[in-house]
Amino acid sequence: MHIKKRGTKALLYRSTWVSKGTEGNSHGFSRQVYVGSMSLLATEIPSGTGTKLTPAERDFVEQRLVQPARQALARSQADAQKRARDPLWRLEE
Repeated sequence: MHIKKRGTKALLYRSTWVSKGTEGNSHGFSRQVYVGSMSLLATEIPSGTGTKLTPAERDFVEQRLVQPARQALARSQADAQKRARDPLWRLEE
């Protein structure tokens, strides 16, 4: 499984290896199969995409996309709360 980032989307691909001579090919090559896409800001895996993933792939997507998005959301909420409590932020800017 690997992730291609395009704009605000993460495209999920599953890679498979095609050995030499299995399809009349003169060399081995990697084939990517599109699995699904999701937003880079998603805090959970969409249900349609999640059903297509194996447990190992779900863990990979959780680790690489979902957890960083959750952490970014928590940071932005904490910053907004801090800014709301501090009336001097206007002076600092």
